[in-house]
Amino acid sequence: YMPWIAWEDVRANAMGQERSHASAYVLVYAEAAHLAARRPGAPPRTAEALVKAAVPPSMLEEIRADNEALVAAQRVAAQRAAERELRCHAEEIFHDYARRLHEWEPMKRTHDVSGSPHDVNARKCLHDAALLSFELFLYRLHGEQEVFTLMLMGSIDTARSARAWSNEEEGRVLHYLGITLRSHRCYASMLRERLPAGNEAPRCELMPLDMSRLSVQYNLVLNQAHLVDEALEKLQQDRSELVASVGMLALLWARWNLEAEDKFRQNEVLLIMSALIYNTVNVLETATRTMPDVPLDSFQPACEYFLLLLHVVEWPNTWKSPLIGRVQAIFPRATVPSNVRPSSPLSRNNGDSAGGNMGKVAEMKEAVLAHPLTQDQACIEASELRRPEPGQEFFDRHRRLYSWVMSGDEAIAQEYVLAQAPALRAADPASPLKGRAAH
Repeated sequence: YMPWIAWEDVRANAMGQERSHASAYVLVYAEAAHLAARRPGAPPRTAEALVKAAVPPSMLEEIRADNEALVAAQRVAAQRAAERELRCHAEEIFHDYARRLHEWEPMKRTHDVSGSPHDVNARKCLHDAALLSFELFLYRLHGEQEVFTLMLMGSIDTARSARAWSNEEEGRVLHYLGITLRSHRCYASMLRERLPAGNEAPRCELMPLDMSRLSVQYNLVLNQAHLVDEALEKLQQDRSELVASVGMLALLWARWNLEAEDKFRQNEVLLIMSALIYNTVNVLETATRTMPDVPLDSFQPACEYFLLLLHVVEWPNTWKSPLIGRVQAIFPRATVPSNVRPSSPLSRNNGDSAGGNMGKVAEMKEAVLAHPLTQDQACIEASELRRPEPGQEFFDRHRRLYSWVMSGDEAIAQEYVLAQAPALRAADPASPLKGRAAH
């Protein structure tokens, strides 16, 4: 038995509240049609046909519209949930990035107080923060924006592994990340907007660092620093090795274009070489004046090498020209290779064309590399095999050796001259050449 229920009695529940897409569904039983379909010999009728026969067309249209509205609402809700998830991914990246920024601030101060080669006192305590970490290498040679990019790359990789978003979602995640960075006034230029196609949602792509090129460059910076350390350790162990140490530094200067590639290393190398050469000339000049009877001919090859370096290295002309004159006054017969001529520093302002000037620089460097007192280039490969990994120990050793040579340069030069010419010490025990030893 199936009771008859009038439509007016169930309309309110079936249609729901005004402006609402939620509604109940009423199962309508059409007794007459059902009985007719069950009569012997009657053709079978589908459920859809039964409903169409029993339900008014206007009601079917309302149900269809209601279903479509429900599907659309579910689609919008799913899209909003997906966008919320993408925002959560971006927030996770930002939180990790903020942590890295917080750790970076005290790190960068190590480089910020690394001294200045242009200050007479500060130049004696230069230190190379790049020996501590790759981040400080980027900061010293390229700038802080590259450090920000490196840290953001790391934060993205960390969050991607933890949250496992798809490749298709990454552009949207980076879009929300860019919005978050800019809202906190953070550098965000490493994220580039991609122009949407049609109705596509906005996306960003990360402009990564060229890690392959930077790794090669960092390895070179570490190797060059280690070569400086080995030159200074050689001198620290034996003051008579002063010229050999200068030859290792000259090899470093001539082998690479430090002026273009690493201004810090150029300043460091030129300051050490200039201090050792200048003070050695001072000692020899004093010996010539106070003990003229003591022969100094054994120093002529070293001073000829110093003359070569003074002619070709880019020290200021106002400093090196007087020193060249003093060396030639001590050793009037001292010569330099025929292809080297006294000139202004090898720079771009000497009136030569760019190509001609580059050719002259290369020729001068070849003259240094070919000199027998310049260390053989094979020592570079041997030095690389002994190089320590970046870290506090490498940093401290380099800083200690540089401070030692720059603070004791006068005493080191005196000890070198006395080691090569003991007769100077024996000739006059009260000579000014008897300086304090550099420890």
